[in-house]
Amino acid sequence: MTTTQPNKPAWIVLDDGELFEGHQGHFANTFFSNAYRAMILHVLEKDQLIPGEKIKFEVRDMTPEELEEYPEAVEFCKQLVEEYGEC
Repeated sequence: MTTTQPNKPAWIVLDDGELFEGHQGHFANTFFSNAYRAMILHVLEKDQLIPGEKIKFEVRDMTPEELEEYPEAVEFCKQLVEEYGEC
């Protein structure tokens, strides 16, 4: 499932949290730095994160509680907008 609000921080869950769970900044530190939503979705939908392996994923807007717990996600989102034009 995905939601698309391009300038709001996203929460990403891969394989029900077994492979990864976190916000875009965490994702950038783990997988690739240009972790704006459209790029993340492109890679996941094309099975390119782990080549040839289908990964169950969810990309959604962060909840108010998650934003409170991880305020750095908002700053990371702003950096993505400055660099790539979207978060």
